[in-house]
Amino acid sequence: MFRAASKFTFARPAPVTAASSSAVRKRLPSVRVLITLIVVVPIAVVSTALVLIAIYTSRGIAEQLGSQIVAAANNSVSADVREYLGAAMRVSDQYARRLQDGQLSATNLAAWERPMYHDLATNPDVASICFANPAADSTWLLHAHGRMELGIVNGASRDKAVEYAVSADGTVDRRQPLRIYHYDATVRPWYQTALAADTPAWTPIYFWFQDQNSPLVTGTGYTRMIRDADHKLLGVVVIDVTLGAISRHLRKLPIASAAGGTVFIVDEQGLLVAASDDSSLTADPQKRISLAESGSTVARAISSLVARRITETEPAVSTPDQVMIGAHASRVQVTEIKPFPGIHWHIVTVLPEDSFLATAKVLRERAILLGIVAVLGGTLLGLVLSRRLSRPLMRLSDHVARVGAGDFSTRLDLGHASELRRLSDEVNRMATGLKHRLQLEQSIGVAREVQQSLLPTEIPAMKGLEVAACSKYCDSTGGDYYDFIECASFPCHKTLIAVGDVTGHGIGAAMMMSSARGAVRASCRGAPSLGHILTQVNNVLAGGSRNGMFMTLLLVFVDTDTGYAHWTNAGHDPAIVFDPATDSFQELSSGDMPLGIESDVVYREFSRKCAQPGTILLLGTDGIWEARNAAGEMFGKQRLREIVRAHHASSESISDGIKQAMQAFVGDAPLKDDVTFVVIRVGHLPVHNGAYLEREAASV
Repeated sequence: MFRAASKFTFARPAPVTAASSSAVRKRLPSVRVLITLIVVVPIAVVSTALVLIAIYTSRGIAEQLGSQIVAAANNSVSADVREYLGAAMRVSDQYARRLQDGQLSATNLAAWERPMYHDLATNPDVASICFANPAADSTWLLHAHGRMELGIVNGASRDKAVEYAVSADGTVDRRQPLRIYHYDATVRPWYQTALAADTPAWTPIYFWFQDQNSPLVTGTGYTRMIRDADHKLLGVVVIDVTLGAISRHLRKLPIASAAGGTVFIVDEQGLLVAASDDSSLTADPQKRISLAESGSTVARAISSLVARRITETEPAVSTPDQVMIGAHASRVQVTEIKPFPGIHWHIVTVLPEDSFLATAKVLRERAILLGIVAVLGGTLLGLVLSRRLSRPLMRLSDHVARVGAGDFSTRLDLGHASELRRLSDEVNRMATGLKHRLQLEQSIGVAREVQQSLLPTEIPAMKGLEVAACSKYCDSTGGDYYDFIECASFPCHKTLIAVGDVTGHGIGAAMMMSSARGAVRASCRGAPSLGHILTQVNNVLAGGSRNGMFMTLLLVFVDTDTGYAHWTNAGHDPAIVFDPATDSFQELSSGDMPLGIESDVVYREFSRKCAQPGTILLLGTDGIWEARNAAGEMFGKQRLREIVRAHHASSESISDGIKQAMQAFVGDAPLKDDVTFVVIRVGHLPVHNGAYLEREAASV
């Protein structure tokens, strides 16, 4: 009996009808449009790529240039500030040596006038020089009102600190004091800072008066205690610098004067030290402000970023940050000045992106313009080419339609161009080849019908056996073979079960399979043993020219009276035997070499007592366990054994289980080899109506 194998088939696409083909043609663009697109699209893609490369390259160069400008400005400011502060430190070192060497006296302060004048005149970055001993005796010389002014105070009369004007040649005019006021140096910040630090250090930023009617001056001083050889305190000297001079220097930098940028210096508290932008500074002469309190829009916009950067424990990032100032983006770099004792300042450089991206914008606009010109030129060229090429293509389309309708005698001539002439010749040869292919397909169809007719149409009743079989070819014709043969010469007229596999598949394999079938059936007449049958079949197959092809073949019959299975094997995979009573598997593994390789080979018959009631024997070809899924994984014999164990109740359930499992495993992946198997279940009585057979072959 036969049953359909819906679980073991693969879906085929629906045939294309004339109506559906016409609908598809209406949705497709014309040849002229396609040719135009073929020309335009590559040009557009290349132009777009070149535009993008130009944009990103120019922007990258501009970004690098901007980073270099900011870094250079920061380095320049850092070096200038260090030089500016370093002048005060060098002057301080000189006075420390003079006091310790005895060149200057800590009590005779009148002797300080000429050295202070000389040092202040030769160090324009220094704003003032001041010395005070522990008795509060003090002297100082400072720049004020475009001149130098000398101050002297006796510690015993601190309310009579007096200041005199100093002429350009260093002469002190004592005829009329400039001012007299109270001054106690020992309570001033610079004096207290020196006592607390015990080492030279910079004071916090502070204010001092030039006179009662003048605004406060903001500055900082490099202060230090000076001791004699006995470690006795001689006094404190402070060298002051003003912060206004730093701001004036910042305004002269190229980044501020030419590039439109802004430079700030802030201390560790975020308060402004200096700025290149006058609007950043406070109008209140007695107040220091932060960036957030500044009158500058730029300072307020970057205040939060700067506050975050100066509190970071890690060094500042090497690349500038981007900050929106109004509707425009700017790059901000925060760099800490290499520290001096008591100095913890940061340089903040702000550079508008427009200042260094202007060149990138020009390059981008030019690249876009060139891209547009290239696309327009490509479109025009595509239209011209489409008119030249569409005519031969239309003739080609008409010719293919005639060939498709079955007119293989028609000939095509597209023109005199060498390429078109070659295309015409190839199409004409194709039409001739299609004619021959059609004839071959008709011959293959006949061969398939012949081969199918050679396979069993039903399973004969076998005493005590329940049998199911299935065969599926991966091609129109195949090399797998199975058969049920009545052998009268065997004991009790046993039915012989044959399963074979020819190397490869297709017409050659089908022809060898047909020869083997005829030889097996002919050799069964009067054969004394199974080995004799294979010996005769091998002589037939080895005697002809097979172009290197050979065949494996397994012949089995089961004697339910004795419980023995008898077999002979020509290189085929051994039969799998499952005993449900012990839940164990074994294989009928003995055998000889495949058929058709060498002549005069004597094949042997083997037997084993393994056919107990309920025992399953599975004969199959390697197309089962070597089937692969889309991932390349093999089905494998272990998976096959698990199916036999799970469905051993009947041969039909095992057959269905194998087909379903293979379909689920393989999925949409095509079969690479023919699949054939025969399932035998040993029972107690002959089974006539339970026999199950299925055969399926791939269509053309």
